[in-house]
Amino acid sequence: MFTTTIKSTLIEEAYMIYECSLIDVLSYGDHAMFIAEVNLILNKEDKNIAPTLFMGRGFYETTSQKPLRIDI
Repeated sequence: MFTTTIKSTLIEEAYMIYECSLIDVLSYGDHAMFIAEVNLILNKEDKNIAPTLFMGRGFYETTSQKPLRIDI
């Protein structure tokens, strides 16, 4: 069970939750980009998971020593 600082709907099966504050919403035609500040990252204690953030162009950054690269 996750304990967050804001009231929101949570997916109990999730291994990790990012709690964010909305900064801005940018509209591009029929798309929207949400700009947010990550305030809290929670993970299930029984799982060994490093937080992952998408940095663009198929690149993900983690707190582990080895960055992830996914070619799409």
